[in-house]
Amino acid sequence: MNSMQTSLLFVSLLSLGACARVGQSRLKDTLPFEVGELEPQLGGGYDSLVQELRNTPPCVVGESGKTTSARSSLDMSQNVDSETLMREFSGEVKGTPRFIFKEAGAALGYYRSLNRSQAGLNLVYAVRVNQGGESIKSVGLKEDLKGLAPTSLLEKCGDHYVAQINRGGMLTITVSFDFMNEESRSKWESQLKLSGSWAEVAKTLKNKVETTGINSTMSVRVVQLGGIPSQALTAGKNCSLTNLEDFNSCKQKVDDLISYASNSFPQQVESNPAVLDYITLPLKGLGVRDLPLIPEEVLQVRKNLEAYQSSATEWNDMLVKGKEVGMSFESSLTEAIQKNRRLIKDAAQACFSYQIKGSDLDWSECLQLGNALPKQIVPIERSRVMIHELSVPAQSEFGNSIINSYSTEMKISYALSKASSWSLDERTEVDIQGLSPLGRSLEASDTPSPSDRRGALLIGQASLSPAELSGNFDLPGGEGLRFLMNESIGKYSDNRGMQTVYWRCTNCNDTQETLPTYRLRVKANEELGTLFASKMDLTGRYKMSAYGLWKSSRFQAASGPQGLDKECGNRCPIPTANTQSLVMVEQASATARSIGTGSILNMQANQPVRFTINDQDGGYGDNSGGVEVVLQCLKSVQSDIRSFPITIDPE
Repeated sequence: MNSMQTSLLFVSLLSLGACARVGQSRLKDTLPFEVGELEPQLGGGYDSLVQELRNTPPCVVGESGKTTSARSSLDMSQNVDSETLMREFSGEVKGTPRFIFKEAGAALGYYRSLNRSQAGLNLVYAVRVNQGGESIKSVGLKEDLKGLAPTSLLEKCGDHYVAQINRGGMLTITVSFDFMNEESRSKWESQLKLSGSWAEVAKTLKNKVETTGINSTMSVRVVQLGGIPSQALTAGKNCSLTNLEDFNSCKQKVDDLISYASNSFPQQVESNPAVLDYITLPLKGLGVRDLPLIPEEVLQVRKNLEAYQSSATEWNDMLVKGKEVGMSFESSLTEAIQKNRRLIKDAAQACFSYQIKGSDLDWSECLQLGNALPKQIVPIERSRVMIHELSVPAQSEFGNSIINSYSTEMKISYALSKASSWSLDERTEVDIQGLSPLGRSLEASDTPSPSDRRGALLIGQASLSPAELSGNFDLPGGEGLRFLMNESIGKYSDNRGMQTVYWRCTNCNDTQETLPTYRLRVKANEELGTLFASKMDLTGRYKMSAYGLWKSSRFQAASGPQGLDKECGNRCPIPTANTQSLVMVEQASATARSIGTGSILNMQANQPVRFTINDQDGGYGDNSGGVEVVLQCLKSVQSDIRSFPITIDPE
């Protein structure tokens, strides 16, 4: 871009929809609500205050000519520019009007919501193909506009005109990782090399999945501008990173997309380019007298509006996403979000457009509406609006859980993804009800819910039942709500795929206190069990809840943490306790205690304990199944427990 190009506007054009951003020097002139959808015309008027093209005949005339294309970027490596570009598309960067992608190989492309989670991580790869465009030179105002007063010209033409339009195509591939929580994300991010080319990232991921597995879901999304929509490679693939086969299926999708982006896509753009961006120049460069300055108090109101709109847009995104996935919001919450958006938009229209009265700019309406907003905006609890995603891998004998870190009850509303799938083995695909594509069902045996179809998605705590497409659940403090495939104990390893559960808390508020809460997974075939220590130098009192099924041999009946009604024997951690019961062993003293499905546990600071199944010494190799343990610290001897952050262990 040369020195005469003082304002770069980025346009994403799909179905004749336009979206623009201005250069850094004018970020204060951003528009905090959706703009119109117009295609740029050479010489056409443009309002920098509202960042909107004028839908009127051009005010500027001149000679149009072709422009040469700049160097295209086809290396598909990660870089800040491509990530920022994706964020600009989604409206997350100041100075960019919000834009939700329509269908053109975009496969939903719901990037804004993906990027909001603190437990998520996004890698963005981008190709931009510049095909050149057209510009206008030897420009001048139309004769009948010369000599108009500045305010009259503003009213008729805006303050800028379109000087150049650039065409081409762009394709972005977003690889997203959904971890259980922010701590889990930080842990895995420190262990993995998630930068550089996709080949380097994929190699790192594959090595880790092969050795230990990664407690995360990987999603692939693609957004395409330009090219031929009918030939686009759509992508909306999810996979678990707990086994290599699932990872390889997502890796192959990314490999195919990168090959397409580097080869076929640039060829398509040659015959079918889109508008990538356009450049505007100020009318004052054509002899127009200086335009009036905007008062500082108006700029401050605009800044406040941008802050209000940032949250309002996010909450509206949740309403949109809720509708997409079949989750309803309370009418009072929906009405409050919509009311806030109307209030913000009314004030924005007064503060981001020219209010011309006579020969002066009048900002009285802007100041009146903007200054009244703090008392009119309805407070929205973030914790009530946010929609979370929970991945339930088919091959996991634990499934996955929503953990309540509050001391009080959470009211959970959930909906199941209609796009997810899983199978009982490489050939037997079933839906969430356990039905095959032909409508056949497989009888369950030795499963968490024997009376229901094998392969169905289950929901519950100690007892499980089939999950509805959407529903509600009251979850006590310090406990977990489980989602699990209905599969025979010990036969989960050959299952494939996953289900996605969307959920939110309908009674939470942003001032609620959370307690340190930990999720442990205890496998029946691991004699050492799972280690835990009361952390942060706390001598604590813990509420313990345990769920799951396991077996101490293939000949035993399955049981939960309470065990079977018979003594375990002399070689067990607790000889007289039930066989297959959950026990806690203090490492220092070797003292064992049977804790069953729920107990209050006292633990000394930094003194490890281990949780294991009550079974014969040396007899763990043929065990199967596992139990999930949730620990919530209720009381600390040393200090106020509220000063410590929540930590939910992913393993």
